[in-house]
Amino acid sequence: MTDDEVIHSFPWRSDNQCELLYDGTRFLPHMLEQIRAAQHSIDIELYIVESGDLLDRWLPILIDKARSVPVRLLIDSVGSEELRKADLRRINDSDIALRVFNTPQWPSGLRNLIRDHRKVIVIDNQLAYVGGMGITDDCDPESSGDSAWLDAMVAMRGPVVEDWKILFEQSWQLAETTLGNSVRWRLRGKRKRLPVTARRAAMARVNATRGGQHNALLFHLSYRISRAKKRVWLNTPYFFPPRRLVAALRNAARRGVQVEICTAGPITDHPSFRFAGQHYYRLLLQHDVRIYEFQPRFAHLKAAIIDDWTTVGSCNYDRWNNHWNLDANVEIYDQAFRAQLETLREEILAGSKEITLQSWQARDWPTRIKQTFWFWFGTRLFNFLRFLRIRRWNTQTRKH
Repeated sequence: MTDDEVIHSFPWRSDNQCELLYDGTRFLPHMLEQIRAAQHSIDIELYIVESGDLLDRWLPILIDKARSVPVRLLIDSVGSEELRKADLRRINDSDIALRVFNTPQWPSGLRNLIRDHRKVIVIDNQLAYVGGMGITDDCDPESSGDSAWLDAMVAMRGPVVEDWKILFEQSWQLAETTLGNSVRWRLRGKRKRLPVTARRAAMARVNATRGGQHNALLFHLSYRISRAKKRVWLNTPYFFPPRRLVAALRNAARRGVQVEICTAGPITDHPSFRFAGQHYYRLLLQHDVRIYEFQPRFAHLKAAIIDDWTTVGSCNYDRWNNHWNLDANVEIYDQAFRAQLETLREEILAGSKEITLQSWQARDWPTRIKQTFWFWFGTRLFNFLRFLRIRRWNTQTRKH
């Protein structure tokens, strides 16, 4: 199998313009300006839309635009649980078309765990954004000051925008239905082996997961790492990786590849994930993987650089994402974009504390106990849920 002949969702598109917008001071004004200028359509798919100062600034603009152009808003029912009823009424009373993904129901069971974790905005079918943001004060430096999350969005123009539109339409149609058996398996999608595309300028493609048991994003990242020749840089806010990813990182370092992992430090919204993932630090450090924890604030960025390949999006590459979330990343071959992501990498490393094997072995016992417990608990919880899901799938397969 050649370097590009892998299973994925969409083909490579060439001749795109991709710009990295990192930190809310950059991507929020950029998006609002383009939303105000929209002439034909605005499609927004976000995991988190919650009440607060940022929504109070966005919502009047969206309501006003919906009077002249179609505005569709797709939110996740769990991720957006902090959306107050008053704000929900404002949306429903406006011309905005709103759909809520997979509202928990009884007795839906495991289907309630499937969440739309994507962050995609498409404007006029000419401009697309993808990354890790939500409409939450946590992403907004104007509301949260220096404690605002460090995040990023990629702004794209060119042929790849059409694929983002297609992906949004799939999610939009899916959110209209109950996740019954036939719809639930359609989330996985049919993947086909696509022909190798000749490498041209500014190539980009959409890669997405559909909440099934086969995660194309994780598969492709692990595949890229296994083929890396010089360097791997991975930034994830929740470093609790599946074993496949741990093995790929370790083996790359053993081949002499420079491997860097950047993840959240003490400032995080899920401390249990941090403790669970730290279980792997010793193994990785022993194989010369370099590990950094970001200190100033919560780094919510999900991105990677592997040689000349880059990706940014919503996937955390953790065990939960691996089985339950709808996610989407853009993958890019473009030297100019890679240089932008390199600049962000350098800023993150400058604000990070490197974990060495010596310092790790000297950690205190309360920390060791937390790490052991959360790894033990998290691993067994994920394995148990996965077992139930596979057993249910096998039962349904036999019935059909």
